[in-house]
Amino acid sequence: MHKLSLTGSTEVGPILLAEATDQVVNTSMELGGNAPFLAFADADLAAALEAAMVAKMYNAGEACTAANRFYVQGSVADEFSRRLADRMSALNLGPGTGETTEVGSLVNEDILFKVDRLVRAAIAEVPGHRRRQLAGA
Repeated sequence: MHKLSLTGSTEVGPILLAEATDQVVNTSMELGGNAPFLAFADADLAAALEAAMVAKMYNAGEACTAANRFYVQGSVADEFSRRLADRMSALNLGPGTGETTEVGSLVNEDILFKVDRLVRAAIAEVPGHRRRQLAGA
């Protein structure tokens, strides 16, 4: 092996680095993924929303390059957020093998709890946020 390259998690990176030291293998690590998405007031909002959906939901949001932070200029933030939430809410959830499924289940319960913590933390950081009750929640 000449080189080990990983784009992945901060949990797996150190494990692979430790394994690579036994053979003195050159490594490249891109770990953690915290890709930002930027939208400015002069953006074509429809195009920005389309790009945001691709940036976040490619591979049902489980790509290491998925946008995890959205920075939107204040004058368009409310409209952008509302329209993005509408688009996300319209995604068809279901079994991964379903013909109309756009977002399937998470890989395991640990990931479910991690996502739940992230969502709760994000909601807690929004000033004046009133949680919208979702149907069936």
